[in-house]
Amino acid sequence: MAESQLQVLKQALNTPKMVEQVSKALPKHVSAEKFIRTAMTVVSQNPELVKCDRTTLMSSIMSCAGLGLMPESFLGEAYMIPFKGKVTLQVGYKGLIALARRSGEIVSIESGVVYTKDDYDLILGDESIFTIKPYLLGDPGPALFAWCVITLKDGGKQREIMPVDQVETIRKAAPSGNSPAWKNSWGEMARKTVIKRALKSAPRSTEMSQAISIDDGIYSDRVVSLNPEGGLIVDHASVDEKKEPAKRKSRLAKLAEDGAESPEPQQEAATIDADTGEAI
Repeated sequence: MAESQLQVLKQALNTPKMVEQVSKALPKHVSAEKFIRTAMTVVSQNPELVKCDRTTLMSSIMSCAGLGLMPESFLGEAYMIPFKGKVTLQVGYKGLIALARRSGEIVSIESGVVYTKDDYDLILGDESIFTIKPYLLGDPGPALFAWCVITLKDGGKQREIMPVDQVETIRKAAPSGNSPAWKNSWGEMARKTVIKRALKSAPRSTEMSQAISIDDGIYSDRVVSLNPEGGLIVDHASVDEKKEPAKRKSRLAKLAEDGAESPEPQQEAATIDADTGEAI
């Protein structure tokens, strides 16, 4: 059954009309043929995606195309995740960095986590200084904070620091705070959290703003996707069919604006990318 569904999807993606729509959505440096082959490979490797609602699967594929991000797990740019019968799109931290560099306003983005045995200098203010000498002789100890430094094309720098308690507040408030991604690779998820917060105050392209909106939509009360022309489609129906208390929803939506989280995949389909630690 899954094989026949896969063939139907392959035929749908390779129709002249769909190839044309994908071509319009993709940036010039990515061919529609290569993108469609990649998407089909990802879907064939995770049969749970085919079982999900077809509309959400196609929406995730078109969202990746519109952002110019490949949904390949080893690249870590974007992931299509089966979640409660629907496909949700997670933009990886490498995808956020790639989009930031394409804007032309950002030269580089560095991020990481500082641990108790690391040697660091952190001075914030008019003469900000931030240097780290990581401890490399074994266990560095518990995490202290996640950090991100963005270098702009004019030489200016923007810094963001998130103590562990802030990262943990976001994680605990999210529906998938105990997902394999957080359990197995807390540091990588913390990096995405601080990068996402830093980018919200940095110069952004339209694609970057859309990527953050899509990623926010995964765990807020919105479903956000891209149409073939690149515009945002917002569905205010909840991703979770179960009704949550209004207070809980409001708190999650507020925290999610600064966080970086992905929905918990169905257990039988959940895998973790070895490089990023994010659910794929």
